[in-house]
Amino acid sequence: VPVAMWDFDHCDPRRCSGKKLARRGLIRELKIGTRFRGVVVSPKAVTVVSPNDRDIITRDGLAVVECSWARIDEVPFSKIASPNERLLPYLLAANPTNYGRPWRLNCVEALAAAFYLTGFDAHA
Repeated sequence: VPVAMWDFDHCDPRRCSGKKLARRGLIRELKIGTRFRGVVVSPKAVTVVSPNDRDIITRDGLAVVECSWARIDEVPFSKIASPNERLLPYLLAANPTNYGRPWRLNCVEALAAAFYLTGFDAHA
């Protein structure tokens, strides 16, 4: 399953979960303006990730937006649009920066949640 992210360089590269995945070759970095046909986990989405998204993820992959929650208003979401933007359901973050805060997941948590919700337990 293709996994990708748009990185806005808001985070400390040593602590950033998305950058750690990139350094290990586990995620493809997308340039701003690059379209992605798979499911994109986005805080601006209206539709929630569901098992119905499994076919889209199988065919086209899963992507996240790597940015700081404190600077979310600076992200040009119109330039990373996808026909399949999805919102995660109410989940609490387990990362050290936003521990216990609802919806404040880092990239790895968001990817794991989306994979799990769509039936890709092994990827989660």
